[in-house]
Amino acid sequence: MRTGVFHLLFNLVCAAVGILFASQLAAVAQWISQLLGAGDDIARQIANAQLIFNVLGVTLAIAFLPWIARGLERLIPDGQNQNR
Repeated sequence: MRTGVFHLLFNLVCAAVGILFASQLAAVAQWISQLLGAGDDIARQIANAQLIFNVLGVTLAIAFLPWIARGLERLIPDGQNQNR
């Protein structure tokens, strides 16, 4: 159950942060595309933005994993984490 709650919260937080920083993400993706020689290829910019978004999300989750685990243990105690 904790895994499912984590997955839901991770996706919600990543989506919210992605929306807040969408213009910066687009600028970085465009800059990387230019740097790699893709020019104004929109498909490459979208792929780069998706890659950056995913890598940053996972990196931040790993960085805060001890705190996330403690929070989930408080939110869902051991007695409630059984298959039903």
